[in-house]
Amino acid sequence: MKNKNEWFAAEAVTEKGERIVVRGRLFLQSLCASGKYPMRVEVIWHYAPDPHGMPNNEELFRLDEQMNRLTDAEEKDLLSVLTAVHIGAGQSRFVYYTGNLDRFSERLDATFSGLPLLPIQIGAEQDTNWKDYSDMLETYGLTSKTR
Repeated sequence: MKNKNEWFAAEAVTEKGERIVVRGRLFLQSLCASGKYPMRVEVIWHYAPDPHGMPNNEELFRLDEQMNRLTDAEEKDLLSVLTAVHIGAGQSRFVYYTGNLDRFSERLDATFSGLPLLPIQIGAEQDTNWKDYSDMLETYGLTSKTR
């Protein structure tokens, strides 16, 4: 199954008035329904924000360069799929779904080995039905829940 690579972009504002830019991947429902990706992994890159909560150009370039490397490694054989990127309020949050947390971690370690310590934090939890992804699409009016 070929991975879809169509995206939407949206903006939100935090309670502190900081801007959040969201990029979300569209048309992943078949991957969700496959049951092959039950784990949601978030890689959070912390940065010193400008007054609007965004990274400066140098940090954004560094962040994009390294996270693109990680995404290429994770998606090369569909081990994992990047579903969203949230940038703002002093952090960039990259949301992946994976079928194998150990292999995801191995690829992350291999991708970033040899680099200076990066300002990242990693968390994972089971999200078999892709609730986080579905909620994101609904938040931005791209789907509606049927009950």
